[in-house]
Amino acid sequence: MIVEAPEITYEGSLKGSNLGKIQENLQALAGGDKSPAPAKDSQPGKKLQVDEFVITGGKVHVSFAGLAGKTATVPLPEIRLQNLGQGPEGITGVELTRQVLSAVLNGSLKASEAAVADLGKQAADLGKDAAKTATDAAGKVTKGIGDLFKSGK
Repeated sequence: MIVEAPEITYEGSLKGSNLGKIQENLQALAGGDKSPAPAKDSQPGKKLQVDEFVITGGKVHVSFAGLAGKTATVPLPEIRLQNLGQGPEGITGVELTRQVLSAVLNGSLKASEAAVADLGKQAADLGKDAAKTATDAAGKVTKGIGDLFKSGK
């Protein structure tokens, strides 16, 4: 399987991320600690064998809460997973999705580290620029009022 040029949105905060939440939900479906009880009539899912799964040419749109609405787009490193579901037991669609999402999340985090640091710097610079602009404007108003009193008008 080859997925070409996906665009992924990574929205992070101190509480987690959108991709992390999806990963938690998949873990629950795959039989994690928070797994709901299976339905009585549910049948085991079809088993798959995926020799190679490749994601290439992807982009990650990164935004992080608290960075003044700044966003960045960074390239997603190529992801290559091999030999998934080898043997008679195979792999379910949910487990395949969980493994792919885990690789996408890790790739997104690696790709976005520098972007988030840069966004933080931009937000800090934006705050400094706003403070400087406000200080300059206040200085001009103060000077104008002072000049008005000096001229005796």
